[in-house]
Parts: sequence; C-alpha cells; structure tokens
Amino acid sequence: MNGDSFKLFDVNKLLVSAENDEKWADEILVLFIKDVADRLNTVKELLSVKEPDMSMLRLHFHTIKSSAGSVGATLLGEKAFVLEKAAKNNDLKLIRNNVCFFGDIFKKSITEFEKRIKREL
Repeated sequence: MNGDSFKLFDVNKLLVSAENDEKWADEILVLFIKDVADRLNTVKELLSVKEPDMSMLRLHFHTIKSSAGSVGATLLGEKAFVLEKAAKNNDLKLIRNNVCFFGDIFKKSITEFEKRIKREL
C-alpha cells in the first residue's frame, strides 16, 4: 500500500458534493471525520479476534471508500478500496498488515481537513 501518489484532500470534490456551499462543506467534513473514526474503531474491534467477519470488514471499508470520494479524501479512498478488495478476497494478512498504515493516512487527512474547517477562525 505504499507509493502515495494521490493527494490527501481535493477541496474541489468536497465543494461539488456540497453544491459550493462552504458552510455545508465544513459540516460534511466534521461528520465524515466522526464516521470514519467510528468505523476504524469498529474495524480494530473486528480484527481483535482470530477469524473476523470479513463481510463486515468489507462493508466498513466500502463505506469509507465511498464517503472519502464524496469529500475529496482521495488517498484515503484509494487505500480503503485496496482493503475492501482484500476483505472480499479473504486476505486477512493484507488487512492486518495495513490497517495501521490506513489509520495513519486518516490522521494525516484529518490534519488537512482541520486546516479547511479552521480557516476562518
């Protein structure tokens, strides 16, 4: 999952999703951050057992991928897609080996989102 050729955040995609409403775009980002954080916690819980529910892992990564695309979190969406495919293919090793890296990308993305949200403060 290395080789981060995509940028973390494409504000233009976010604005398209928010119909160019700046305030709504910021609210969408806040909701996105909370939702992904909750989903990552659930993913970690699922991975805490020897044989996790791969269909649930796939669902969470699919949802993150789709949401990331809507808010312009390009790299996060691409990495979620890789993990979604891994869950579909029952590749637990790939998921376990990359979930921390995925979490790191999310943290870096949050930093970019917060710059946008706090730009007017």
